Amino acid sequence: MFNRTSFCAAVLGVLLGSPAQAQPHYSITEVTGKPLRVWNAYNIGPKGEVVGRSYDLNVDPPLSVGFVWKNGVMTLLGGPNGETMTEARCMDTNGVVYGGSIDRRFPLNLLKMNPLRWVNQIPIPYTNNADINSSTLFSCSPTTGVASGWAKPFEPGTLGWRGEFGYDNEFDFGSSDPVRAFRWTPSAGGGTGAVLTKWTGSHDDNAFSINDAGQAAVQLGAFESGGPAIYDPRFGLTRLPTLGVGEPGGFCVAINQSGQIVGWSQASSANGGMEHPVRWEQGQITDLGLLPTFVEGQAVDINDTGVIVGGLAKTSFPFGIRSNAGFVYVGSMMYDLNTLIPTGTGLTVVEAIAINYAGQILVSLSPFGDTNQRYAVLTPIP
Repeated sequence: MFNRTSFCAAVLGVLLGSPAQAQPHYSITEVTGKPLRVWNAYNIGPKGEVVGRSYDLNVDPPLSVGFVWKNGVMTLLGGPNGETMTEARCMDTNGVVYGGSIDRRFPLNLLKMNPLRWVNQIPIPYTNNADINSSTLFSCSPTTGVASGWAKPFEPGTLGWRGEFGYDNEFDFGSSDPVRAFRWTPSAGGGTGAVLTKWTGSHDDNAFSINDAGQAAVQLGAFESGGPAIYDPRFGLTRLPTLGVGEPGGFCVAINQSGQIVGWSQASSANGGMEHPVRWEQGQITDLGLLPTFVEGQAVDINDTGVIVGGLAKTSFPFGIRSNAGFVYVGSMMYDLNTLIPTGTGLTVVEAIAINYAGQILVSLSPFGDTNQRYAVLTPIP
């Protein structure tokens, strides 16, 4: 298929005396759920492993079990004391899996978790510090075993345990019960946690991603006002710039070993404040732009070689975006992933979810919220 953008880049490279950037291509392998069905796939490991949760709601009690999938084989991850309500969120380069056991005191779809990690499939719980009443793990550093997410501070004088937002259904994003960005550090006995943000007021903070240096991509006020920030153990918390439109105006979700961060920001008012995928580096923001026919986009992950993945939408939506195609951004070029996979597969990449160091990409083949969610792994073709 003729790609005008790639052709123009090649011509420009010749004119400037520099080599043209090679367009990537990928094979595609669908992630199939056996013995249980895949419900959510969250991340991709160093050798193409997919982690997430599978489910079977036709049994009592229902099963919602974390898994590791590789080359068509699904390994289920049970929780402490035989718990069958678990979730796997990420895997480090040592093969350790991070996630949690789901708290049965809340409806299944709310996913309140008690954080833990699996070493050789054996669950090892983390312990919250004295100031924390509950917490949820979302990401892990590549090699140090440090994980990040959010936590609910302890409230003296309250009766018993309260939800992450202080309400039984956890859907009320009111001002009485904020959560804070949180970090867990492993130890021989399991590990303990610590708060990264001491934000005042009602804002909810989250450390969506963390690297080996302890730098974290932190979203301040993830569900209210706030904005993107970087946490560095040497300097503390520093806000990141946005493209200057709207409140909060920006959202950061992933950081690599070099400290590059990706996410999205509302673009100029001339574009109606639409969301554009962006990269932050050394405190500076870069608008990655959009491909023709798409009006919004979000970058969701970046690997250590600087390759970025995310999703693009052809129509706007009031809350976030509904992606129609996954993209990969290599060097200074953005590509629709559907133009980079073999034709005739019958598969459409709706959104890219994560990328590993080797450049393998976890993608969704169905829209967010689809009851028949499907996923696949794209592997670069040399």
